[in-house]
Amino acid sequence: PTTITGTLTSAIDPSSNYTTALNFMGAMRAHNSSCEEIAKFDNFYIPSTASIGNTYTWNGVTTDYQLATNWAPNRNCIKPTDKLQFNTINATYIVTNVPVQTIGQLLISNTCSVTLKDATATVSTLTIGGLTGTDFQVDAGSSLTLDVPSTNTNEAMAISLGSAATGFIAGTVNFFNSVDGAARSHRVLASTASSIVVAGTGVVKAIDLIGNPFGNTGTANIITFNSGAIYEFNDGSNPFGLSQPASKVVFNSGSIYKHKLATTPPSLAGRTYGDFEFDVTSGTTTVITGSASPAVCTMDNLKIISGTFLINCSFNFLPLNINLKKDLLISPTATFSYSPTTAPAASIIAFTSSTVQQVINNNTGTLTFGVNSTVKLDNSFGTSPQLNLQSNVTIGGTLNIAQGTMDAGTFTLNG
Repeated sequence: PTTITGTLTSAIDPSSNYTTALNFMGAMRAHNSSCEEIAKFDNFYIPSTASIGNTYTWNGVTTDYQLATNWAPNRNCIKPTDKLQFNTINATYIVTNVPVQTIGQLLISNTCSVTLKDATATVSTLTIGGLTGTDFQVDAGSSLTLDVPSTNTNEAMAISLGSAATGFIAGTVNFFNSVDGAARSHRVLASTASSIVVAGTGVVKAIDLIGNPFGNTGTANIITFNSGAIYEFNDGSNPFGLSQPASKVVFNSGSIYKHKLATTPPSLAGRTYGDFEFDVTSGTTTVITGSASPAVCTMDNLKIISGTFLINCSFNFLPLNINLKKDLLISPTATFSYSPTTAPAASIIAFTSSTVQQVINNNTGTLTFGVNSTVKLDNSFGTSPQLNLQSNVTIGGTLNIAQGTMDAGTFTLNG
């Protein structure tokens, strides 16, 4: 169709992306010095904006998310079904002025590193409505960092998946503050259970975070960490978000939770982990609360890599029971003490598996089972021994052999 232009309004070829407000439906007026001209139309076709989304690839002419020419093709007409992708090989992009907006998909690939910084003095939420295929994707080798542009403590970035959207993280997602390192309320959210998967190569790092990274209300089990996937806790509140036994996150067997902040203890009572790694370079972390249930904490391997990790339940004097499905490892110079403070908080650490388990303390590490603790062996593996001690072990409380045998080898079991 021919482009028709008037003093008051204009109509543009529909192959272009253009928004206009027509002054009159059915007629377009144009004035000149000699007469009035009227253009009449039989029909107007106004397409649904929700049905026509485009794919836009970031080219990074500047850092401004809202500048149309930073996208190819130019993102002049913003629609909630737009697919946004960052796919330049090995590129690093800092994207600023990100508004509150709904899009169809956000895809990061080809070892591309993307940092998003909010545009407002509050939380900027990119809501991903969902299209065909995976809607929020960070490929292996790629990364997405949620960041802020200033010291305004209200600022943060959030990714929120709609009810029909899915997410797949095989790369790295960071909650970060490059300005001053202060904690910010970044989030990755979803409204449907099991809608986000963190693959075996995926890593989520809470570096500068306040609050629960996946929210603390609404639908449970929105994000699943598969075997090999890592959640690294450096700041913020626990990733579970909801009161146990409910949880926003699922840690499948073989996934890894790394606890790297001494001043904030992990959430244990009633929680299920894959591998639990305590790796605090300096300082002591003390778990002071148990559970009246008592709610059991389940882990695959418990690894104390560095620092001092104490469980004493000294605040509420309630039990904190732990079921280990694999091994207990204490690295050199590291310390693990399972020592409820008083008898009412007597707790059980149980080796419960159908495969051979080990207790490994590399001699220069420190392993303590206190007087109010019970060490229980309940292992169904068909061949003895079911539990191998790879170091000297002293049990100050009770040893309960419910099922299986224990082999100290050349080491000493004291109690």
